[in-house]
Amino acid sequence: MEKTLLNQMELSTTIGGMNPMDYMSSIIERNDNDMITIEKGKLSISVLQQMNNRSRIILDAYKYQLKKNELEGAPKQEVKEG
Repeated sequence: MEKTLLNQMELSTTIGGMNPMDYMSSIIERNDNDMITIEKGKLSISVLQQMNNRSRIILDAYKYQLKKNELEGAPKQEVKEG
């Protein structure tokens, strides 16, 4: 069986103890995994930002209600969540 020049080079060339195709495949797989991790992180940040915004809106509503009660002369009462 006759070997081509490419096959001879592939047999004699290794990168990191692996043949070039396996090495490139491992790099691509690692990059894909890193991209998935980054996207999961972005999603987590987005969820936390939404939770933070919701909490700010709730606090602003409580502050508004307390200020309204003060201006109307109503006795201070504890604002209950819900």
